[in-house]
Amino acid sequence: MMLWVLAWRNIWRNKKQSFVLMAAIAIGVLCALFIVAFYYGMIDQRVKSVIQNEISHIQIHHPKFREEFDPKYFIENADSIMKIIRMNPEVSTVAGRINMQGIVAATAGSSGIMINGVNPDEEKVLTGLNRKIITGRYFDASQKNPVLISERLMSKLKVKENSKVVFTFQNADGEVVSAAFKVTGVFATNSKPYDLANVFVRLQDLQPLQGKGSEVNEIAMFLKDHGKVEELKNYFQNYFPATKVETWMEISPEMKLLVGSFNQSMYIYMGIILLALAFGITNTMLMSVVQRTREFGMLLAFGMKKSKIFNMVMLETFLLTLCGLPLGFLMATIGIAYTHQHGINLSIYKDTMESFGYDLIVYPEITYRHMITLLILVFILVFISALGPARRALSFNPIEALRKI
Repeated sequence: MMLWVLAWRNIWRNKKQSFVLMAAIAIGVLCALFIVAFYYGMIDQRVKSVIQNEISHIQIHHPKFREEFDPKYFIENADSIMKIIRMNPEVSTVAGRINMQGIVAATAGSSGIMINGVNPDEEKVLTGLNRKIITGRYFDASQKNPVLISERLMSKLKVKENSKVVFTFQNADGEVVSAAFKVTGVFATNSKPYDLANVFVRLQDLQPLQGKGSEVNEIAMFLKDHGKVEELKNYFQNYFPATKVETWMEISPEMKLLVGSFNQSMYIYMGIILLALAFGITNTMLMSVVQRTREFGMLLAFGMKKSKIFNMVMLETFLLTLCGLPLGFLMATIGIAYTHQHGINLSIYKDTMESFGYDLIVYPEITYRHMITLLILVFILVFISALGPARRALSFNPIEALRKI
């Protein structure tokens, strides 16, 4: 107990030095937490966007469809499968689609695209496609062969609303089919690659062209609980063994890689910031020990054990950290809470953000796991940083130390 009291009094003998070190610790913790929160928020938004707007939680296909993307691989008895899926209380929404790879051509140019045949009413609920319309109209029953294309693709093809475009693709019988569609609506998402690669037509318009009646080659479902994806994937795979059931991470390997790389990236960012902090702690404590050479010499001359001097220096570093840490966590919590509510606008990096599909406004977010991880890393770092100054205090010779001015 006496050692704790001595250490506590020692850190306030040079208040200016102690406050500088506490401020450095607080700022280091603030930066580390905020960077993690910013990066986590950005990735979390991207993942949610991909699930909600593009892939959904789970998809069902013919076992060979995604290997070859051949239109002949349709899901047998898709209506019966969707009926059973809708009865599951864990499923929020389900929709059947047709995905066809093809070419869209206009007067000024052409482009390879994915033609998505969708049920307008189901797609409204599943992906909110109607909410992405920026000009024109969503699918209307009175329209003939309407197509929704993105603003970016429209600009690339140099077409306008109500212009005609021609789709060419291979149907289920292996025949090349061409059909004219009219641009009735223009949509926009936060992902430039997605916008340039996808168009949407009505399922009822595409089915007669693909030559497989009312069948679909994709069933997508959105779950009520994000945490039950694997459980339901296994359940439906056992229930429909003739199909291939995949989660959003299996459908989109790049998203799996992004999520998987987050932890490594988080430790790298934290490590860089905490390494700089470690040099600051070591330097400050070493300077403090050197300034108190005569004091340590006196304590050794009075018979104080070297182990107690070692522990005292370690305790001083530990107490300074305890004073700086709460301040850092408090500032980080306030900063993250404010930016989480108001967002950070990155419109100046619009082209770069949209090229990778990230939102222009990022809402930082942090979890208790990240905060506890940082807390553990800081204490490990402080322990290692204090070892050098503490060992320096042990190296003093009492007689030589007392001669120091």
